[in-house]
Amino acid sequence: MAVDTLEKLLAGESRDLHSAEKRGTKVLPNLIEAASSEDLKKAFEHHLNEAEAQIQRPEMAFTILGTTPKEKTCDEMKGIQAEGAEMLLETKEGDIHDVALLSAAQRVEHDEMAAHRLV
Repeated sequence: MAVDTLEKLLAGESRDLHSAEKRGTKVLPNLIEAASSEDLKKAFEHHLNEAEAQIQRPEMAFTILGTTPKEKTCDEMKGIQAEGAEMLLETKEGDIHDVALLSAAQRVEHDEMAAHRLV
């Protein structure tokens, strides 16, 4: 379907954001478990709470637009998370691993922040 109205564009972007946030809520518990630093664990826990709340933002857009959050995989987020997972496999546990976790999480957050600007 062609995106020929702002409403269709917003609906599509909202679906991507919804998918990304839901994926984040599934990945963050793994990051919490993998982190060795208590401060990093707490930061990831805080972000998990934020992500759960942010899922409501695209859902509000769906209500306003009179549409539903049809499941759509956010390929960009899937790729970022795959790269992060690969990096984690290549790093030694401890401080280096925590820095890799933080780097992967920052890439995800950067993408989410860009998507939230529109929605």
